[in-house]
Amino acid sequence: MIEMTLTNIDEIRRAFDPKLVKKALDRAISTAANRVRTQISVDVRQRYNIKAGDVGKSVTLRPINQDGVINRLLAYTGGRLSLRMFAAGSAAPTYSKRSGRQLPVRVTVLKAEGRKQVQGGFLAKGLNHETSTPYQIFQREGDPRRMTKGNYAGLKKQPLRKLTGPAIPTMVSNPKVITAAVDRAGEVMGTEFTRQMELLMSNTGGA
Repeated sequence: MIEMTLTNIDEIRRAFDPKLVKKALDRAISTAANRVRTQISVDVRQRYNIKAGDVGKSVTLRPINQDGVINRLLAYTGGRLSLRMFAAGSAAPTYSKRSGRQLPVRVTVLKAEGRKQVQGGFLAKGLNHETSTPYQIFQREGDPRRMTKGNYAGLKKQPLRKLTGPAIPTMVSNPKVITAAVDRAGEVMGTEFTRQMELLMSNTGGA
């Protein structure tokens, strides 16, 4: 979570009209929150193979009332992402023309590491509530047990495990991402608050 506010707000209130300061601060915080959110999305996507929309869906902009000023808190939530989200190629499995077997699944999680084959991984139908794609990446692991339904009903197979990648909050918590976000918040807060104060004072005839 990243909080945006000014540390010397009490001194500023004593020097200027508190109502003017509150309005300028509200505007500056709102602008800073949006720019920091964009900064985080860019930094995360430089490192991870993920879409901007997926990063955006995980963030909540929470208002926090502190001393009458509505601050903003960026909170990133969500569990581990399906590994399928990092896969390239067709949304459905592809098969070898020669053997008829499903071709290996390859994914790119970290851009710097490139595309990697998922050892033992294969595409199969996911759960009904997973609407992003009907196929997910699975592995078989553990002791074989008799299947009660599906194509292998009555046969002994290892249980399936759906494979996942990192959660977006984990991506955001990277120290480099956090440092850049905090620096961006301080930069925008300072310049935008000054700009808003000058704008409001000129509109009200202040000096």
